[in-house]
Amino acid sequence: MKLKTLLTPYFALAFLLIGLLYVFYIMIDVSITDLNSGFLHPLEGWDHIVTMLGVGIWAAQLRGKAIWLLPTTFVGVMSLGGISGAAKYLAVPSAEILIVLSCLVFSVLIIRKVRFDTRINVLIVAFFAFFHGYAHGAEISTSASLISYTLGFMIATLLLHGAGILVAKVVFLSIAFFIAQALNVVTATQSIKTVSASYTQIAQSDFSQLKSIDQKPPLINFSPQWRSFSPPSSIWGIQAKGSAHMGQNRNSDMRSFLQKK
Repeated sequence: MKLKTLLTPYFALAFLLIGLLYVFYIMIDVSITDLNSGFLHPLEGWDHIVTMLGVGIWAAQLRGKAIWLLPTTFVGVMSLGGISGAAKYLAVPSAEILIVLSCLVFSVLIIRKVRFDTRINVLIVAFFAFFHGYAHGAEISTSASLISYTLGFMIATLLLHGAGILVAKVVFLSIAFFIAQALNVVTATQSIKTVSASYTQIAQSDFSQLKSIDQKPPLINFSPQWRSFSPPSSIWGIQAKGSAHMGQNRNSDMRSFLQKK
């Protein structure tokens, strides 16, 4: 997997975040205090953190356009829910229960690696995003700037989605790395065993060939049969005849010398 493919969703989320900040900064008088208050609100509840991280992890599991479609859908619908909660257009007494339910739902979707059609995925994310936004907007103070506050929790939500995608990618790469290392170790062990077996077979064949040879040099073989080895009798016969002939020559020379005297 190429590094460019891994970083594409992060670049998309980063550009979206920068674009939102620029538009709101140019067109609207943003209150830093209200922006900070809205940014911290999703980070103060474990249920918000779990759900937003879960959306990012699930989007990373689905891959493809889901990596950017699900987080942007969640943020967009959540902002509408925040406006509804702040304006008190709708009364949702069970919003907190649905938020806790969203934690369980996304946990099951991630663990079971459930894959629906793209429309169903978007509907699931949008349904729970509305109630998260409603909870954010319902707790805004009357003196706070709604736009600044909404922008704050939108930015925090996008960052949590990005963190979820990053966690999924890191876990995937870690698992792939450990699997590759395990395969390399197994391959190396098998190669060593193969080489050892090859050398053992070669050594055994060499020893078998040496054992099959009938005549061996006496300098490197000290077995009893080589110690008792003697040259053929014909060789000794030639040497004996030569010695007798030399003795006869010496006797004839001695007699001729005495006769002269």
